[in-house]
Amino acid sequence: MPGAQFPFMKTPLSLQMMALAIVQAQATVIPVPNGSFETLYKPGSTTITADPDGGWTHGAGLGASMDASQIAKYSDATTGTTVDVPGWVNATGWTPSYNWASGGSGSVSNQGGIASDGVNYYMSNGNGWGNQFGGAIQSAAPLTTVGAGQTYTLSVDVSDPRVPVSGRVLDLLADGVPLTPTTSANTPGTWTVYSNTYSAASLTSSLGKSLTIRVGWAMGATGEQSKLDNVQLTSLATGTATVGNLAATAITSTTATLQGAVTSIGAAAPTITIFWGPNNGGSVPANWSHSITLPGTQSGAFSTNISALSPASVCYFTVRSNNSGGDSWA
Repeated sequence: MPGAQFPFMKTPLSLQMMALAIVQAQATVIPVPNGSFETLYKPGSTTITADPDGGWTHGAGLGASMDASQIAKYSDATTGTTVDVPGWVNATGWTPSYNWASGGSGSVSNQGGIASDGVNYYMSNGNGWGNQFGGAIQSAAPLTTVGAGQTYTLSVDVSDPRVPVSGRVLDLLADGVPLTPTTSANTPGTWTVYSNTYSAASLTSSLGKSLTIRVGWAMGATGEQSKLDNVQLTSLATGTATVGNLAATAITSTTATLQGAVTSIGAAAPTITIFWGPNNGGSVPANWSHSITLPGTQSGAFSTNISALSPASVCYFTVRSNNSGGDSWA
């Protein structure tokens, strides 16, 4: 509350000190159902698991067929020619290839048993192996809605053991419309991690819209074969910091120590300005008689010593934080 007040007296006041927990910005993991493609079921079951047994499916979703002459093994000791790949459906707009009845043109497989974080992965061929249509899948249901002050990061692990397939697709969609990433990055490795980040500022027109994911490779794909795995989505709270006043200490007739604390840094650790004077200036800087901006940035408790105060008078004070998200007052 702007304008904490304390009387200046000739003897110090007895004060009660208060400890505050400091909250740092932490990324929140938004679950991506079957983001690692490890959950496969016998059609119609959610307890009997399925194993492609080195083969590959035609696309994803429920009732995905195995390729010609291939057999899936089920955990109830039976076999079949279809599997359920929950959490995903074939992406709309992709032309089927290989004479597959389903769209998408990609496959879920465990051929070779080498995946980023398990045994299964999603893959697609390019025109070097007869598939110029690429392949893509999308989340079967919305994962969350766009929240105010939230920055989102979508990532996927990609392996290119052969000539890489061109036109990688890594889309975050709001109500079915692809969003434009603010930044993109990749971390090379046996499985290269590709990521797209969407800043809170870029999403203001999409607040409340449903978020889904689309991954794979675009139509017109060149190359031979690429694999993807471990699809992840995180959110990070951004924006203004949260700051509070603490009780003044070391009060004499003309001096005092003013204190406050940052309880949440928001987008980044803020700079802090402390205001004081004989009148409560609220959140208008010009209405305060005095101010001082502390050096550097703050992420916890802070204080400053002030002097030349009028004895036996009332003095008000408050603090303001500032970071890339803007100003915030105690």
